[in-house]
Amino acid sequence: MNPRIALALCLIFIIVALVIDHQRRRDLTAGYLIVWLWVMIVLSRFVSQWVKFGQGVGAEEGASYEGNALDRIVFIGLIGLAAITVVTRRRIVWSQLASEYRWLFGYFLYCGFSILWSDFPLSSFKVWIKDLGGFVMALVIMSENNPFEALQSMMRRCTLVLVPLSVAFVKYFPELGRYYNRRTGEVYYHGVSVGKNGLGALCLICGFFLFAEILRWFRNEDPGVRREDKLLTIALACMIGWLMMMADSMTSLATLMVGMLLMVAMGFPSLRRAVKAPVGIGFWVVVFALVVWLVGGFEIALNMLGRDVTFTGRTEIWEKVLSVKVNPIIGVGYESFWLGEILKMFGHHYSPPNQSHNGYIEIYVNLGIIGLVFVAGIFVSFARKAIRSVGPSLYSGTVQLSFFLIFWIYNMTEYGFRPLNSMWLVFLMLGILCSETLDIQIVPDNKPSLQERAR
Repeated sequence: MNPRIALALCLIFIIVALVIDHQRRRDLTAGYLIVWLWVMIVLSRFVSQWVKFGQGVGAEEGASYEGNALDRIVFIGLIGLAAITVVTRRRIVWSQLASEYRWLFGYFLYCGFSILWSDFPLSSFKVWIKDLGGFVMALVIMSENNPFEALQSMMRRCTLVLVPLSVAFVKYFPELGRYYNRRTGEVYYHGVSVGKNGLGALCLICGFFLFAEILRWFRNEDPGVRREDKLLTIALACMIGWLMMMADSMTSLATLMVGMLLMVAMGFPSLRRAVKAPVGIGFWVVVFALVVWLVGGFEIALNMLGRDVTFTGRTEIWEKVLSVKVNPIIGVGYESFWLGEILKMFGHHYSPPNQSHNGYIEIYVNLGIIGLVFVAGIFVSFARKAIRSVGPSLYSGTVQLSFFLIFWIYNMTEYGFRPLNSMWLVFLMLGILCSETLDIQIVPDNKPSLQERAR
């Protein structure tokens, strides 16, 4: 098929799909659009990369997430609009928010404080501001009339746009959806994302929420679903499956499978009771990991996924990173480790990495043991909230708990805590939605809505 015709058909499909989806969910505020734009950028590419300012999007290892002037304007503008929305259009008891999410607040404050001992304070500060943007976006979603439905709708609309475009880019526009290893000639597919692991993360997140939507059908938790909604979902699921195979990102594939299995398993009352027992899900995760390790199942699983025990060379990177002398208590400062002399250790690499492909190692070298304590506190506090809310409904803790588990696994071979990382953003949003006492209300507005004006 002619690439232009394929692109035209893709755009028609996207427009029709968005119109169909809009008919189902109309009670969203203007703040929703701000967050949707932010999520679209984080899931795909920076604006400068879309308009071909700055570097290309092929080799993800060499890509900088600091961006250029255009990106800074876009991010600061979106953060500013979201902050204005939160301050002027939402009623938030900030003391209550800080108390309930003290580990998360403490983490962000410590990250900001660690800029003081960074060798690159200006760069660290700019990245920290963008990282705070994800938290602000989560507050906007939290304040929607139905936060979970708003988040589900947002992820569905991101899927409706980014997944079909990725298929078109990969299949018909190799200059936009593929890149090549200039040393070996091997082709990698990235679609609308940056690098093959970026495409894998896109498929992981979109596939996770799409599967949750399908489960709601079978559990009769979504009585308003229509035939056209189901057809769109099936089409998107097929696209995601194909893109996941093309991306060849085994971390994303494995974690998506774990997440789907857990969501299915949580439909059984006996497992829900076991999760809410005093020992909790953490105990069973540890027991399962020990059993797998003892029977040699870990290596077998890696072989089944087409990977070796070195995690495709990741263990070499881990050893070199951990051999660098850093302050074990406080690290080298927020997001500063890969800005120094460390890249000289990887001079033999054709494309030197800018992360260790392990979220916990990254936290240690940048923020030290204190940073790891805050991360552990965030995990435990989020998981406890999700476990306490686990119920027969899919969105009663099940989706949150499932995603928290796969995010924990994901960070074993990828840097999921990285600022402007799609997995970190979704983790923050689901964590904020676990609130047990926080009640954010929308300030009444006497002005007519967009729909009323249209009439």
